[in-house]
Amino acid sequence: MATAAGSELRVDVHSIEPIPEADKDSTGLQQMWIWAGANIAPINWALGALGIVLKLGL
Repeated sequence: MATAAGSELRVDVHSIEPIPEADKDSTGLQQMWIWAGANIAPINWALGALGIVLKLGL
């Protein structure tokens, strides 16, 4: 797979250190879509209903 000569490669330079405030550029609304996508996935609903259907207790 060929890449363009001027393509940009972004590397995380922070490792596991806290991100400085100056480098934080996403908004709460942008992050909400990531959270919602993970929590509204149909597989979560199906697996959650599976326990009820199988009459499993806590």
